[in-house]
Amino acid sequence: MRKNLLLLVLIALHQGIHSQCDTIKGRIISSISFNPISGVDIQLKNDTVTTKTNSEGYFHFVPTTNSASFNLVLNSYGYPEQTYRFRSKYCTRKHIKNIVLVDSCSINATRAKHDWKQQRVRLFIDSTRLTKSLSDLQREFEQKFHCKLIVYNESKHFKECLVHYNSYVLKRLRLIFGNLWQRERYPFILGKETRHSCLGG
Repeated sequence: MRKNLLLLVLIALHQGIHSQCDTIKGRIISSISFNPISGVDIQLKNDTVTTKTNSEGYFHFVPTTNSASFNLVLNSYGYPEQTYRFRSKYCTRKHIKNIVLVDSCSINATRAKHDWKQQRVRLFIDSTRLTKSLSDLQREFEQKFHCKLIVYNESKHFKECLVHYNSYVLKRLRLIFGNLWQRERYPFILGKETRHSCLGG
């Protein structure tokens, strides 16, 4: 009798744990910048349930079945497809579970350091935010600032990597030239939407 009662209690507890995961919630962040990633396609493996992360990297959806864990298939531009095992116990956590999309950059701060030593300074830019014609800016930056501008191409470059590359170059320029730093507005430089400059003239 006691064994049967204990078995019923264990079954009830087991079902209760599963039923607590009525909604799967999480946040997708980058292994490169540790910033949230928007627009990540998320699909429950072997199911029709799909969703996307919002502008802050958050997502949520209701699973069609109860399980101790769920396999989430994650797809985002610039990253290889990844499968993440989301455990039901994460649903009862106080804080939303962070899920890291893993990748590495060939163009990054380490590459920027190497280019700096080789005097091949570059800055990656967003051509949609140019304040002058590209040819005029190329001439200005290469002659006055000694920097070569490279136009960001989303089919060839991973934006977060280029932001890391730019941040190293801009930091070095600030440290070396100090008060000679010519403060202008360059919203087209990736990762820099406020005031910054290249080499002072």
